[in-house]
Amino acid sequence: MRPRELLAVSIAAALLAWQLLLPGFIGLANNGDFGKIAGSLCIGGPDEGVDNFVFFRSDYVRDAAHCYYARIPSSEHALAWIASAIELRLADPLRFDIRWLGALHAIAWLAAYALLLISIRPLNGIRWWIAAAASILIFFDVAYVSYLNSFYTDVAAMIGAFAMVAIFPAMLDRPAWTPVFAAAALLFVTSKAQHALLFAIPVLTLVWFAISAGKRRAGALVCVAASLAIAAAALSTIRSGPDWSTVQPRFNLIFYKLLPRSDSPARDAAELGLTPDDLKYIGTHSFLPGTPTTDPDWVRAFRARSGSATLLRFYLRHPSVAIRFLGDDLAKEAPLIRAGNLSNYRREDGHAPGAHTSRMSAWSALRSGLFRLWPAHMVLIYALAIVAGVWTRNWVVLFAAALGAGEFAIASLGDALETNRHLLLFHFFTDSMIFFAAVRPVRTQSGMPMPS
Repeated sequence: MRPRELLAVSIAAALLAWQLLLPGFIGLANNGDFGKIAGSLCIGGPDEGVDNFVFFRSDYVRDAAHCYYARIPSSEHALAWIASAIELRLADPLRFDIRWLGALHAIAWLAAYALLLISIRPLNGIRWWIAAAASILIFFDVAYVSYLNSFYTDVAAMIGAFAMVAIFPAMLDRPAWTPVFAAAALLFVTSKAQHALLFAIPVLTLVWFAISAGKRRAGALVCVAASLAIAAAALSTIRSGPDWSTVQPRFNLIFYKLLPRSDSPARDAAELGLTPDDLKYIGTHSFLPGTPTTDPDWVRAFRARSGSATLLRFYLRHPSVAIRFLGDDLAKEAPLIRAGNLSNYRREDGHAPGAHTSRMSAWSALRSGLFRLWPAHMVLIYALAIVAGVWTRNWVVLFAAALGAGEFAIASLGDALETNRHLLLFHFFTDSMIFFAAVRPVRTQSGMPMPS
C-alpha cells in the first residue's frame, strides 16, 4: 500500500479499536437472533436473554446447555467459528468474549476499506484526502461499526457488500480484481436469504464483464465460473433454511401488515391462498403466543398455499398496496438507521436501558435527520444518481443503486417486524452510491473506463 493509504487504514484501525476493543467499548444488543449463530458453537449468555434489547452483552459462556443448531445457513457461521477457535486456543476455553469476533470482523472491515482506497487511487492531491476523510466518516459510523461486536448474520452481509462495492471501480480497470469481487459477492449472498435474493445483480455484473472481456478468454472463464458459483450458493442459501424461517416473515407480513390495512380482508386473504379459518390471526405476528407458526404441519400447509409466487402475484395485481408499503416504510422505518430498540452499552457501563452511544454517529444522525425532514428526498437522490450514473457511465453508482433499491423492496414488501433493522444494507448501499457519485474515481487504463 502507498503511504497515504497506510495512514488512512491506521486511522480507521484506531477508530475501530476505540469503538470495539478498548475499555469503554460498545457493541449491539441481542434481539434474540444471536442463538442462530452462537448456538452452533454452544455459546450463550449467562443471563438467559434477560438483557436482550436493553443492554449489549460482551461475555458469554460455553456450555452444552447452549448448544442449538437453527439450521439457518449463513456465512457468518464461518466467521464466528474462526473467532471461537482462536479464542479457545489463546484465552479462557470456558468463556467467550465477543471482542474476539469483533476483532475478526474489524480486520475484515479494514480489508474492505483498503480495497476502497485502492479504487480511489486515481484521485490526486486534496481530492484524495477529502475522499479518504469522507469514507471514514461514512463507513466507520457507529450505525455500521456497532454490528461488528455482535452475532448478527447481517455482519457477513455488510463485510461482503463493502468489499464488493469497494473493489468495483478498480475491477473496471484491472480485471485481475474479479476473484476478489466474486469472493465478496459470495460472502454477501450466503449471509442471509434476504440478501441472497439479490444474487442476480452481481451475477449479471460478472456476465457483463465476461462479454466485455473480448479476446481475454481466461478472464471471461473466470467471470462465468464465478457467476455460476454465486448463483448456486445464493439458491442454496434461499432453499436450505427450515420452513419456519421463510414462513414467519410471510406470516408477519400478511397478518400483521397487509390484512389489517386491507379494505376487504376476506377477499385479499383468499387471493393470498388463506382459508377462512386463518382470518382469526389478523392483527397477530409470529412471536405472539397462540400463533400457529410453531406447528410444523400448519407451517408446511401455509407455505404450500401461500408462497412467494402467490405474494408476488398479489403485489402485481394490487400495485397500490406495494406503493403504500414502500412509502410508509420510507417515512417511518428508514429514518431509524440505528435500531432504536437495541442498546450499544453493557449493563455494567452504567447507562440507561436501551441507551445509544453518540461516538462516530455524525453521518447516520445527518441521514436520519434528512429522512425525518423530507423522506421523499431519497427518491430524488436515487433518481439523480441513476441518471448521472448512466450519463457518465459511473457503473459502481448504478451497481450500488440496484442493490440498495432491491434491499429496500425486500425489507418493505417481505416482512413486517424490525423493518428498520432489515434496512441496514439499504442504507449501506445508499451511502456507497452517494460516496462514489461524489468521488467518481477516473479510470484510465484497460477494461471499461469511467470518463472524467
